Amino acid sequence: MLGDLPENAAVTLTFNSVNCHHPCHKCLVEREKLNNVELTNDQIILKTPENMRCLVEQNSAQQYSLHDMKNIFWNYPQLNIYLSTIPDRMHHLDLGLFNYQVTYTRVLLKELCGQIAVDELDNRLAKIPRFPGLKIFKNGLENIKRFTANEFRNMMKNLIKQWAKSFIKLFKEYSLSELQLPKLHNWCYHIIKTIREYGAINGFTMETYEFLHKEAVKIPYRSSNKRDLTDQMIKSVYRKEIIKYLLQRTNVNRRKQKTLMNSLLGTFNLQDFDAFFNNYRSNNSLAREALTALEYFLESLNEFLDLCEGLTDNETINISCDVSISMSEEESEDYNTAEGGACFGKVLMLINVKIIEKDLSFDLALVQWYDFCNSRQLYKYDCPWLKIINTYNFVPIESIIELVQVVQRAERQNEYFVNTFMF
Repeated sequence: MLGDLPENAAVTLTFNSVNCHHPCHKCLVEREKLNNVELTNDQIILKTPENMRCLVEQNSAQQYSLHDMKNIFWNYPQLNIYLSTIPDRMHHLDLGLFNYQVTYTRVLLKELCGQIAVDELDNRLAKIPRFPGLKIFKNGLENIKRFTANEFRNMMKNLIKQWAKSFIKLFKEYSLSELQLPKLHNWCYHIIKTIREYGAINGFTMETYEFLHKEAVKIPYRSSNKRDLTDQMIKSVYRKEIIKYLLQRTNVNRRKQKTLMNSLLGTFNLQDFDAFFNNYRSNNSLAREALTALEYFLESLNEFLDLCEGLTDNETINISCDVSISMSEEESEDYNTAEGGACFGKVLMLINVKIIEKDLSFDLALVQWYDFCNSRQLYKYDCPWLKIINTYNFVPIESIIELVQVVQRAERQNEYFVNTFMF
């Protein structure tokens, strides 16, 4: 049964107030212990229909922050209403707990260290490199009041494990309530059991229904003239779905026409390399990585093709991302590698090399390599600890295992971490 805290309190007949003696709708923890992160399972008495019925019959409901009445769900012995109440992720976490934690942290930083600390937090968030599925806040958190639930959730992907417990330990002494928050207590002690019982927390959300309510009710209502509302709203939604369907069919046709490599620069013979790129460079503004790729292109390609004779080539060029590349067991013995024999590099360019006379074709990636900062300490903070080096090679694309996110260490010129917490 999904719901926010007031809805969960309503169905469990618990007082809907953070100031009552037992504000949690799942257990009988006292308000003073809501911020205690060291509680054991034996110290947390879970609510059940049986023990709550006893409290009501003994006229102790008020003492335990319960409404003095029988809960209709007690009539169904196969249902534990207290176990069945699941926090709605959007209200409980994305717009509730996460919002409060980040906002409170920013206010506290400003009070203790001034605006310079808040600006530094924004700058570090903005410098996190892009990665598929991870939203980057280029302007920091200055527009936090206008953030949506999805933006709060994306932001929390950047934060450390067990954030809730660390937050209590760090900021409890600065809070007037000492962070005695039912949502935080629920997150620390009840969410794991709920996940084991019902599955991943991504499914505990009403966001889909909230979105449909906005798209199919609120927006059509506001765009109507408020006469014959139902008919106007139905027609508005119907037309929108038709347009959406037609656009999807159009996009499918466009996708079929795409080449295997995106951002195609062109096709040229190898002897025309200088002329092609000099012309391209004069007509376009190239990123630093692209200029580096052009500088080391011929040298690296020659190294790769040393065993090939009779070279009369065409190249299909594509321009950059961090990747994890696998080595064989024999190769990995000569180098420091991460678990599974993986090493790391930045892809600067993708090419397809065709050797016409030999009827050969290679899909290659020009890679600038990372090395470990310390040969004796390969990991720091449970992440590969890297530095980028001036070594460039073409490698077969099939040797690339996966994309990884490499994050520069704050205030260090050439130190990077592989974000292992996303994989």
